[in-house]
Amino acid sequence: MSDEAWRERAKNMGPGSATAELREQLARFTAIKPFDAYPAFSKVHVDPAGRTWIQNFEILASWTVLDSSGVIMGRFNEPP
Repeated sequence: MSDEAWRERAKNMGPGSATAELREQLARFTAIKPFDAYPAFSKVHVDPAGRTWIQNFEILASWTVLDSSGVIMGRFNEPP
């Protein structure tokens, strides 16, 4: 992730309704990119039917599901 991509992402981290004080705090917190590289996914599980479930690294409630041959079946988002 480039520094420019990090800054753009950091600008959009806070909610649109955030106060000026909260935006300032977020700006300080996100000013420095903590890592040069980020993983593409978090957890990987294989279910009894042979489907592979790959958890998104940034959105832990989001999964990509592959069939047993590796073809994407779809995406699943856990309810809040």
